Amino acid sequence: MPCLCWIQRLNPRIESPSPRERAAQKKADATPPVCPVCQQPLSRLTQDHPRSFKCRFGAITLRRSRGYCKWRFPADTVLGLEERAGYSPRVQEMAALLASKMPVNEASAVLDHLTGVKLPRATLDREARRQGERAQRVRRHED
Repeated sequence: MPCLCWIQRLNPRIESPSPRERAAQKKADATPPVCPVCQQPLSRLTQDHPRSFKCRFGAITLRRSRGYCKWRFPADTVLGLEERAGYSPRVQEMAALLASKMPVNEASAVLDHLTGVKLPRATLDREARRQGERAQRVRRHED
């Protein structure tokens, strides 16, 4: 990741990446350019595609490479990020667990109170459904 020191001197409002962002970026940078599905090398590799997602410690933004094999992002797979999910795997897991134990309205309030992550009712419901479908796929695969 390039040094932002000179940019920060020009615009002091730009914050340096948090330790969590640096750790996620390091993991994304270490991901080899291989398709996470078929394990073949990716062609037409391009860099610096931004991805933001929320975790229980706040928002994280990182940059990752993308390559062609149906345009896959290997770093997303390594980090456990679903294609359209805007939340970390841990937040998705917490949302699914809470939604399975109580009404979605209450689950949203409890998640906000415990973690500070504000998940609207509709998003929480969608994440819970996505996790349920994922669990069913894993169970079918194991059987």
